[in-house]
Amino acid sequence: EIAEFFYDKIRWILSEAGIPEKIAAKIDILILVLVVVAVTLVIAELLYRIVLFATRRILKHKRYLFLDKMTIGNRMRKVAYITPPIMLNGMLPFMITDDSVWSVYLERVVWIYFVVSVVMAVNAVLSAVGDSAFTNSRYHDRPIKGFIQIGKIIVYLIAVIVIISILTDKSPLYLIGG
Repeated sequence: EIAEFFYDKIRWILSEAGIPEKIAAKIDILILVLVVVAVTLVIAELLYRIVLFATRRILKHKRYLFLDKMTIGNRMRKVAYITPPIMLNGMLPFMITDDSVWSVYLERVVWIYFVVSVVMAVNAVLSAVGDSAFTNSRYHDRPIKGFIQIGKIIVYLIAVIVIISILTDKSPLYLIGG
């Protein structure tokens, strides 16, 4: 019902703009998806700013090396940007009412987006762990950087396997077994 309400409003706006009904019926899903993606990105940016504000407040009172390293660069933002694909995955059934080609492709795109955002977040956390361990004097004689790089390579390999499994609609175990 919610999706139909928005589709009717979008079609009405498009018809008022002089766009024919056939074309409006084809692009209404695309417009709704773009609006929802924009809203989820705004929510993720707000979440990032709230978490960054809270982290800076914590760091004013007490120094935590890991949190300090997470504020370097865009590491916190990469972690916060896991939320848009999660929200999009939850909203897909409301945006697309039928079992059309759109639903299959959009679901795959959202899952790939989720895998890529998780890889970026895990890499950001691994970089912060590596930086904080390298700063700590107890770990200067340990090959921390090598362990972090091996961890990142493993994360990338798992992500490639999962993305290929999403694209081919096969189980990741099937691909590993092959």
